[in-house]
Amino acid sequence: SLRRTSMILPGELKYRTIEWSKNLASIVNLLPPAAASHLVLPDLPESLPTGSEVVERYYDATAQSDDHRFSRRSRVPFRIVTIAACLHDRDSLTRTVLDGIGGGGNGPRPRGRCSGADKFLVLGGNSKSGRGPDGLTTVESIGIIRKLVDGDDRIWAVADPNAQGGDRLLAKLDAGASGIVTQPLFTHRAFRRFESYPEGAEYIIGTPLPASLKGLVFWAKLLNVHPSEILADELFDGHMNYFRKGGTSYEWASSYRRDVLRHFGSRVHGMHYMPLTNTADLLSLLKFT
Repeated sequence: SLRRTSMILPGELKYRTIEWSKNLASIVNLLPPAAASHLVLPDLPESLPTGSEVVERYYDATAQSDDHRFSRRSRVPFRIVTIAACLHDRDSLTRTVLDGIGGGGNGPRPRGRCSGADKFLVLGGNSKSGRGPDGLTTVESIGIIRKLVDGDDRIWAVADPNAQGGDRLLAKLDAGASGIVTQPLFTHRAFRRFESYPEGAEYIIGTPLPASLKGLVFWAKLLNVHPSEILADELFDGHMNYFRKGGTSYEWASSYRRDVLRHFGSRVHGMHYMPLTNTADLLSLLKFT
């Protein structure tokens, strides 16, 4: 049976991060004050190449450099810069990190509200597939960034507890990652594996906001799990049945969040919201916390 700890409320979480998208840009200043802690520009999976329908529909490729969107006018003044390790060599990664912290050629500025990136989320590059000849791995990138930033809590990595194989979680933590953003906990395996994750790191749980059964299956196909396997999982089948029976997307998201926090309590340090187009449920979830 899964371990249960004392319940923690969503509003008590240290991190409430939101993936940036075109739709979020139009409502970001409607978010309740202090409801979210960070904005994150996501790195899209390799299966969704630039120019694809999903990229064109959901994501704004210029958002990361569009500084006014992360400025003092935003109610979410902190941002996290995503690093796709496989796209960088040491020099390009160094330039990207220095730009992110606002250092440029004059050295880094102290972090803080609107002064640049508060954290770096490193992902991709653990496999040679899809990497350039000089592309870095996640672990290599974390080690390089660790030497460029001040503080011990500025580097995050990702993990998929749904996957059967290892995700090099321990290697990422040993290299200097202080936080782990998980993929959605969709399967029984995900709950079991997350329970076994080591103490001492900060864990931020991926929280998708599918608006329908089709949207739920879309998210499942993005995971590092064969579609037939995840569709056969009893827990995920329960999610699908909820939508088949006419359940609302807001109630599904509320239930998902509540179940994660009930099972893992203080082991969870944050929720990472991924709304895509479903900003209505995002606003409601963050309003009623």
